[in-house]
Amino acid sequence: MNKITKLKSFLQKTVPGIQVFDTPNWAGDPMKKIYDEDGITVLHCEYWDYIEIFGLTDRQFESLTIDGAGSCLKKFRVKEEE
Repeated sequence: MNKITKLKSFLQKTVPGIQVFDTPNWAGDPMKKIYDEDGITVLHCEYWDYIEIFGLTDRQFESLTIDGAGSCLKKFRVKEEE
């Protein structure tokens, strides 16, 4: 399974439809690392319920969201590869 497919599968199972950013928050919101594989890190702010994703190109990040940063994750149909 390639790294983007693996990430999509994780996001769909863990935090579907959540608001997503690709820049660190400036407010100092407490963040919890929920994914750290293949050079990709996902941090979750449980209080405000959003995530930050690092380690993707702009194009890869935009392929995950409805309207770019500050938007919500798309719904994915991910087939598990053998």
